[in-house]
Amino acid sequence: MIRALRTIAWKLRGSLGPLRFHGLALFIIWRFGDVSNVLYKFVLGRYLPPSDFGAVDPIYAAITILAIPVTVMYQLGAKSISRLLATQREAACRALVRDLTLIALVGSIISVGLVVVAAGPILERLHLDGRVYVAILAAMAVLAWWSPLVRGLIQGSGRFWITAIPSVGTPVFMLMLTLIFFIALGWGLPGALSVRVGSGVLTTVLVLVVMRKMYAGKTAPYPDERGVIVRALIPMIAYVGSMTLLMHFDTLLVRNFMYSDSGGYGAVMTMGRIPVWLVSPIVFVVFPLAAAEHAGGGDLRRFRREAVIIGGAVTALCVVAFSLSSEWLMGLWNADFEPYAGYVPTYALVMGVDAVIQVLASVEIARHRYRFLWILAPLSILSCGVLYLARDYLLLHSLIAIMAASRVIILGLMVSTTGADSPIAKTS
Repeated sequence: MIRALRTIAWKLRGSLGPLRFHGLALFIIWRFGDVSNVLYKFVLGRYLPPSDFGAVDPIYAAITILAIPVTVMYQLGAKSISRLLATQREAACRALVRDLTLIALVGSIISVGLVVVAAGPILERLHLDGRVYVAILAAMAVLAWWSPLVRGLIQGSGRFWITAIPSVGTPVFMLMLTLIFFIALGWGLPGALSVRVGSGVLTTVLVLVVMRKMYAGKTAPYPDERGVIVRALIPMIAYVGSMTLLMHFDTLLVRNFMYSDSGGYGAVMTMGRIPVWLVSPIVFVVFPLAAAEHAGGGDLRRFRREAVIIGGAVTALCVVAFSLSSEWLMGLWNADFEPYAGYVPTYALVMGVDAVIQVLASVEIARHRYRFLWILAPLSILSCGVLYLARDYLLLHSLIAIMAASRVIILGLMVSTTGADSPIAKTS
């Protein structure tokens, strides 16, 4: 039975090509996790006060922004793992993996200390109070090191099937922990956050156990690859910092300066981020495939073309679907959220364009081309700067309109800048 399924999978891969095949496989696998996340947010929206519900995403946004250096490190690590494996340098790959794990261990310890010191100002900005949130933030900070490590190991090794572990395991753990912390114990917002942290820890441990073979065996130095990582460090900081600001700055802005709307905006974000969930398998797959193709001297323009077309189509479908159904869905979810339904289609457009920007950037980074950063970085900072300076005058519709306009401009300029590239050189 397993052999027959494997044969079918290989035939399907041959007919679809690696990008579309792996993207389709991850699209199906990741839907388990996405459904669990939607159900989780649905439960929170029904049973938490809007002010508490509006704190869930900003808390994760704060940790994500603080973890920009971590994300940079493991994105570079994923690319190097992919390149080392593509050139049959398994021993050097094991050495790199062990070094990344040591960094995660040391970084976790340091992060806990930093969170304890800085928790006061962070919680004040998030309109939260209580020592329990300090413990939750510390746990999130630790997970912020290990989750990217796991993601980098899967992405760099190309063992995409392992994503089934968090995708299938997370719903099970979240259901179990929701019943314990949120329903049985009635811990409210601390319980809701503990569900996310607890399920993340459990799935991360499971993936590390499954991938333990990447640590076993002889190691070899990798000075040349270390040099590649160092050269790419500043461009990756610019890229990850830009995308993190685009994806999360508005979350913190609304929570801090538009507090009364934070609950409704949390509902808008929950639905509006669905295009990102749908396109993320393409972003995840295109990076290691493009890196391996580039290492072998291939032409990456087909990856770029296919990924952008798929991402654009998914975004367009989501915008149309929400234009027809968001009012009904919001009303079904919570009557307090229904007045915010009109913002969902435009926010979905914003998030979908963000996802397509990531697709373009992933292909460019895979072939060591960073020209797009001269567009992405300044315009991202400018967009967030405008929102911050206008914070006392913004309403939600003007906030989202500025976000949409800035994304469309960034994407258009990136397409025009990267679209006329010549075939890829055989070496980086």
